[in-house]
Amino acid sequence: MGVGARLAALEGRLSAMGRVVLALSGGADSSLLAAVASRVLGEGLLAVTVAAPYTPEREVRRASSVARRLGVRHLILRDPGALSVPSIRWNLRDRCYRCKLRMMRALRRLASWTGAEVADGTNLSDLREDRPGIAALGELGVASPLAEAGLSGEEVRRASRAAGLAVPPPESCLLTRLPPGFGATPRLLRGLDLAEEAILGGGASAVRVRVLSETSIRVEVPPGEMGVVPGDVGRWGPMRPLRELGFREFEVGPLPGRYFKV
Repeated sequence: MGVGARLAALEGRLSAMGRVVLALSGGADSSLLAAVASRVLGEGLLAVTVAAPYTPEREVRRASSVARRLGVRHLILRDPGALSVPSIRWNLRDRCYRCKLRMMRALRRLASWTGAEVADGTNLSDLREDRPGIAALGELGVASPLAEAGLSGEEVRRASRAAGLAVPPPESCLLTRLPPGFGATPRLLRGLDLAEEAILGGGASAVRVRVLSETSIRVEVPPGEMGVVPGDVGRWGPMRPLRELGFREFEVGPLPGRYFKV
């Protein structure tokens, strides 16, 4: 079965669902799903972006931009209490599962008001990887139409480009910048987010600002873009919020290809 047939199967699945509350992150997967669902369901689609303290603000902006371009109804749900969950706050092994559970329960409550189904952008490739959060989808009955239609990650990107949709580099939540067991606080997460925003604004195509220890930070950008980051990065203005939190050692290194190749 080719990509065209799989996209037709996706349309059929969405049509059968009738009304959908879609988890929209603004990444390639959920954006393509939103584009197809808006065409098939029209007003029967509501896109929702759940923004926790560890959600990069650029992801929220990207989701809003996608929704505006598609003419899709879009709701941003702020969840400041997400860090009250110990597994999330302390960046433990099951944090993704606990986060996804919390997020999808919020979407289910919204969906229950209109009799809609909840859907997310999990694709077929995701099911073959170690993704603890996927277990929460099954427990809560969340549909993954892309995976059900047999669309892989590469096929999603190909179809997105053909449809004129942006295919941004892979994103991940800010908790992935912390070592396991390192306590997350809103102030620390905001500092990491602001630092990454500044580096992206300076010309980097992708970045990760990682906490290595209580006192050390590592800035990672694609190998060909190392010049975007000042040599004495620790004294750079955007790092001030992190310096104020006690970080004193800063280093710069290459970002692995899986974080910026699309």
